[in-house]
Amino acid sequence: MLQKYDTFVMETILYEMRKLLLFLSFLMIISCVQSYGFNIARRWGCDTIFMRGNYAQLKQIEANIMAEMKKPVDPLLKGELYALMGQTQETIGNWKEALKWYNRAVAYFEDIDYAKPGNAGERYYYAMCLISYSDLQYSLGMNTAEVAESYGKAVDVFYSWLSYADRNAGKDKADAARLLYGNARLAFVLANMSTLMREFSTAVKECEEGIGILRSDVFGQNLERSMEYGQILAIMADIYERASNREQALERFKEAREVIEKVSGKNSVHYAAILGRIGGVYYTLNDLTTASEYFMESLGILKKLGFTAHPQYAVSLNGMGMVLLNLGLWKEADGFLQLAYRICCEACGQESFMAAVCKFTSVYSTFGQGNFSRAWEEILALYDNPALQGNIASDHFLGVMVLASDLGLVQAQYNEVIDMYKNIEMLLDVYRNVGSTHRRNVHISVGRAYRRNGDYGNAVGQFGKAVDIQRSIAHDDFRFLTEEQRSKLWELDKTRINSIFALNTGSRHHSEAISGLLYDVALLNKGLLLQASINLAEVVNNSGDEALKKKFSDFALLKQELAAKGEEETRESEQMEQEIVAQARKYGDFMDYVNITWRDVKGAMDHNDVAIEFVSSEYAGVCTYSAEVLRKDMDSPMHIKLFSIPVSGKSQLHAGNGRYSPTILQKLWSRELLEMLPEGGDVYFVPVGERCGSVV
Repeated sequence: MLQKYDTFVMETILYEMRKLLLFLSFLMIISCVQSYGFNIARRWGCDTIFMRGNYAQLKQIEANIMAEMKKPVDPLLKGELYALMGQTQETIGNWKEALKWYNRAVAYFEDIDYAKPGNAGERYYYAMCLISYSDLQYSLGMNTAEVAESYGKAVDVFYSWLSYADRNAGKDKADAARLLYGNARLAFVLANMSTLMREFSTAVKECEEGIGILRSDVFGQNLERSMEYGQILAIMADIYERASNREQALERFKEAREVIEKVSGKNSVHYAAILGRIGGVYYTLNDLTTASEYFMESLGILKKLGFTAHPQYAVSLNGMGMVLLNLGLWKEADGFLQLAYRICCEACGQESFMAAVCKFTSVYSTFGQGNFSRAWEEILALYDNPALQGNIASDHFLGVMVLASDLGLVQAQYNEVIDMYKNIEMLLDVYRNVGSTHRRNVHISVGRAYRRNGDYGNAVGQFGKAVDIQRSIAHDDFRFLTEEQRSKLWELDKTRINSIFALNTGSRHHSEAISGLLYDVALLNKGLLLQASINLAEVVNNSGDEALKKKFSDFALLKQELAAKGEEETRESEQMEQEIVAQARKYGDFMDYVNITWRDVKGAMDHNDVAIEFVSSEYAGVCTYSAEVLRKDMDSPMHIKLFSIPVSGKSQLHAGNGRYSPTILQKLWSRELLEMLPEGGDVYFVPVGERCGSVV
């Protein structure tokens, strides 16, 4: 249904629900606070249940805490119970209630006034409570400024405790242990704060420093078997994912999965959460089969444990909904998406960031089923949603802009699209180092609006920015993917990129503005997949690594065998190819060719040479063919519009017997084009095929 109106919408369902990692505290805050609180937590088995428990067991802890609160208790213990209830509700998945309990605990600790000199030793527990509170705010996607302020407060309290702990570490063994562990924990808090500010390289370094402290001073050789290590790896993966480094994100998430499996087993919320995150990365790579496998496994585990109202259940539901949307299964997708939205509203609050993200994804289903007016109303409401606007640590707001632009284009509201872009143009600088797919799509959508308004100058400016981003995406992602995965990802990306070819409908008057860009897009688009495979083989053959060359030869034989049997790629062949790609990168960058431009082509040409890129596009039911011509003596390529033909009349291209009609050939090699060919020189041209390049 959707393809009837626009073929560029589906791949913008990227990055949805992928940044919602459950940041449980690395410390079981209350279970190590005071002797009385420690005994209560141990008696209930909190630490084990928080890692491996099911819904019923956690509900029992909730009942135990409520019963304990009714008893006369020490004032300090009351605050501990509030915080323990917050952690219990967080693990259950009732994040809205968990936030209330954490807030209550923080307020109670502040009333005790741990800042007094006599209470200095207790500030550690207050700081840990603040950290857990801030982590949950982070997970909920609350206003970035508020979360940063909350983390800052926790850091201030922690530093205040550090000055006390440094003086007493030699006297109190417990304080000495907390000092080492606390320093590591502080590193991860600082990493989260750096992530909020989009300082990703700093955030990664802070995580690595924290891991070093845990390895050398706390866990030693047992670090790889601790839940803390698994969660740290997940945080690092989240940082890489926000920075659009999907290779490192995938690697860290898989490492985290292995660690968490050792600690909590496969039947745990933590393990299911990691599966959902891995599925999200594969989704952004357009590997829908693998993504759906991870989403469904995550859902199965959570359902078995009874966590069908957990935000992570909503995350995986939303993920499966997106997969089904991509397959055009609108009604099936809608069932997943609506359930995810209801869960997020109940668990996180109707006005929460997570609920807004689920609502955003469901708008695609509305759009896909052809209800444009309703989808337009819903996306405009999300465009004004403070929960999305206030979270600058996420690129979801850019995703809303992309969908709003697509809806505006379908409804011919070009000026509205341009005005929306102008309103958020300054934000794009904030997002300059993240959200590459959304940023690319924003520029393409706005470029399309400018082109449809006849403003080719501004259209070229927007499209040029998109092409620069696409080069980075292709280079960074293709270099770690298998051939099949590269094909799937490019199938997604080229839909948007091909829309730029519609610039070729411009007249000779627009030549200077459009021809250089069209030439560059043609260079990037044509043969991208084939060239990657050719370059990889060349790097391997020139590596001098005999073991790698043999593995590459064995892989080629395996592929031939599978093809002869009519079988698809196996786990064995996929793993072998991934190993080859990883090892080949040590010997050369087989994706460096994506940065080639028309200027590079010109520099390699002889004086009398001419290089022609033929370009086609489809708009409003008409196919347009053009030639972008480059000679050594030109300042930039020249745009020559060749001919247009209705899509319904493409049979006119043929004269029978597999030949093209003389009329079409004459139009293709027009007089104007032939006059551009110098005598005695070589002519290099790349055909485009009769299939039109885009539908815009």
